[in-house]
Amino acid sequence: MATTAPTLADRLREIIPADRVIDDPATLLPYAYDASFWSLRQQRLPDVVVVPHTTTEVAGVVRFADASGTPVVPRGAGTGQTGGAIAARGGIVISFARMREILEIDRPNLQVVVEPGLVFADLQDALRPHGLFFPPDPGSGRACTLGGMA
Repeated sequence: MATTAPTLADRLREIIPADRVIDDPATLLPYAYDASFWSLRQQRLPDVVVVPHTTTEVAGVVRFADASGTPVVPRGAGTGQTGGAIAARGGIVISFARMREILEIDRPNLQVVVEPGLVFADLQDALRPHGLFFPPDPGSGRACTLGGMA
């Protein structure tokens, strides 16, 4: 009996939980565009989207992508206007939507450590009681994520 080769999604399900690996075309559609002009001209579904919850999961996906030569596109909230969240060559989109914690606020050193999916406005709200703020002031501040701003 012949067996079929594992798909990209199958292989990624060995790295992160299956319910956080998306390969259904209808569910992939929102990941084919961002807020840019380019997404109107160059819509392409990614081959798969992964939604990691930890840096260990992110590292595992990136190691796999590197070893297999699969393109990777990191994605924040998709509010960017330069096409950076579009998987123009297919591959894996890593959605940081579930990695939105503030890990540390270091007031004396004026530093903060956050996960990439943290929304800009949520960071500002958390910094305010410490007498701090993050200087950029994007128009999409209630929706954009810190990882997308990096």
